[in-house]
Order: sequence, then C-alpha cells, then structure tokens
Amino acid sequence: MWTDDINQWVCDAKKIHDDCNIPINKSPKEILPHRGTALLLSDLDGISANKKKLKVTHSFCNENPIFEGHFPGDPVVPGIFLIELVAQSGVCLVHLNSCEEAGAVNKIRATRVLYSEFSGEVKPNDKIEVLVQLLDINPFLSVFSGTITCDSNRSAIIIVEVYIEQ
Repeated sequence: MWTDDINQWVCDAKKIHDDCNIPINKSPKEILPHRGTALLLSDLDGISANKKKLKVTHSFCNENPIFEGHFPGDPVVPGIFLIELVAQSGVCLVHLNSCEEAGAVNKIRATRVLYSEFSGEVKPNDKIEVLVQLLDINPFLSVFSGTITCDSNRSAIIIVEVYIEQ
C-alpha cells in the first residue's frame, strides 16, 4: 500500500507548482516548539487558497557551524538539515490547515522519512525555496512532501510522516 502511495506522491512532488500567494500572519515561533539553533525557519512566505501548500524561503549562512566539518573547503548543507527544514515547514502547514485557532504545537515527533532524494547541492548562503504539500492528515499523523529548489533547480524531494500534538 505505502509503495503505491509514495510513488504517486513523488510524482506529484516533481510536478508541484507554486500557488502560495496568500500572506501568513503567524511566525514559525508562534507555531513550533523549537528554539535556538534548532528552529530553522524565520518566516513563512505564503499559503495556497486551499491551505494544502506552504512556501518558505531559507538560507544557511556561511558562518553556520555545520559547514566546519561538512565539507571543509567544499561546504554543502547536510541532507538531514534539509529534511528538518521540510519537517518544520510541514508542521507549520498542518497547523495552519487544521488547527490555526489552537495555540502553538505542544509536541512533535518525526515518525518516518518515507522518501528522500537529493539531486542537487545546497551551498552556504544559497537562497532556497521550500514548497511543502499536505498529503495525508488525521488526528494523530500527518504526511507531507517537500520540494526544495535552489536557483530554479530541484535540489531535493522529501516525504515525511510526523506525529503532532496540539
């Protein structure tokens, strides 16, 4: 069952288009429990009219300590940070889609990375665009895809399942 769903979700993620033109009046800090360096998001750019897609732009600054060891002389953003960026964006989308009137998210746990494909590098100071799309939502688990682009080229497709407690 999951294999067919994942294959379809990957195909959909490759064809996703940006229609996230409705401004968002909440910051990630108002939604996510992450703080300090664990909070990767600073702003949410826009949401689609049906609240199924969210757009975020982000840049990992050159001074970020992750680049000291990954890789010296040829720094690249580690894939796990791209997965976390998609996960945080997706949790914001779930919140805005289904429980915006509730307060901040109390508890988040990633349960599975269902799919990840890294097809391009993300370097320090690259401006990346993250477009997340809600795929499945129920009271306990949510699944969403994230497509990351850099300079109009797809760098990653990630599908994550999370547990979210409001």
